[in-house]
Amino acid sequence: AVLEEEYVNRGNQPEGDGWMTFNEMEENMDGGTVKCRKIVKEAIARGELEVFTGSQKSSSTGFLCRQVWYRPKS
Repeated sequence: AVLEEEYVNRGNQPEGDGWMTFNEMEENMDGGTVKCRKIVKEAIARGELEVFTGSQKSSSTGFLCRQVWYRPKS
């Protein structure tokens, strides 16, 4: 029960440095959402981005939500 409670409060987030959500990546790129999605999709296809699917608590609803993080492969 204690582990479940901790998971619900924290979620399942990636370990290590350099992870960004799509929204964080979009803020750092020039252009709109469609252009950013295309760039991310192409980088994944070329093997340049690592992808982690986890969860985190939503700041707007307070519920645990699915979240995807990306980071450049080293």
